[in-house]
Amino acid sequence: MASTPNFAHPFTKPSADVIIRSCDDVDFRVPRTILAEASPVFEGMFSLPQAAELGLHAEDLPVVDMSESAKVLNALLQLCYPMTALARDEFDHFVAVLEAALKYDMQGASGRLRPDLAKRWAVRYPLEAFEVVCKLHLRQEAKELAELSLQEDIFGENGKVSSYISPENLYRLLAYQSQCVKTALSFILYQEVVMLQPGSPDPKHWYMNWLLAGYECECCVYAPISLRQDEFCKALLLELTKRPCGYTVKNLQARVRILDDVICAECRESAPHKLDDSILPRLASALDHHLNLYQSHYMT
Repeated sequence: MASTPNFAHPFTKPSADVIIRSCDDVDFRVPRTILAEASPVFEGMFSLPQAAELGLHAEDLPVVDMSESAKVLNALLQLCYPMTALARDEFDHFVAVLEAALKYDMQGASGRLRPDLAKRWAVRYPLEAFEVVCKLHLRQEAKELAELSLQEDIFGENGKVSSYISPENLYRLLAYQSQCVKTALSFILYQEVVMLQPGSPDPKHWYMNWLLAGYECECCVYAPISLRQDEFCKALLLELTKRPCGYTVKNLQARVRILDDVICAECRESAPHKLDDSILPRLASALDHHLNLYQSHYMT
């Protein structure tokens, strides 16, 4: 005997014409039209002749037995209604609901859930979220989570690896990160040699050497200012071995120490703003563009 659902609204309405029964024997009364619109799987099921021969509830309604728990079905079915979905505060619960949405081809429900992987869960559980997207063959999300992993220390302070992620997908992520480190370092080293002028329309180009290529201070007898590119690049290369992406460039912690070489007081004041407002963002954008050339082949 199935139990009365603890999740009442909107699953107790007399207008329902089918009962969805969870694996732990909780019934959800729903209209077939809702399920058929939300899922081609249910639409096909209800169109079959044998659909009329489904088991009957005490109220003489067809019963569809499901392999999902009541907790998962409650969240999944609510996503099919034009209402605010229940809060999904547990990662495992979120994954179970997403799996069910994909299993029954509920594109509307899965479309509402998938953005949370990168925006919410990858921040708290980066390795676990990456394992999920690989397991569920979500290629776009796998690419997004791999890119996000370049910005943070995914192993945390203790350096431990979650048992949730498989060895295969851990290797996959580490190999990707390793390739991004090589790509970022080679790009920066190449730019040390190829100096380009500011304002170049080509997004692959950057202009770090502004202090060594024509900038002159009206108040300063030193031209160019002694902000050495080699010191900047060494600091940047070191940071990129940890987080190989444009985010690292824009947040370079070594820039204040490097600017200690500036003698002129006016230049000392203006140089940080030029770095923050122009040089570092341009270099970060150029690096990300270069990395995207390699990332476009990821997950293929």
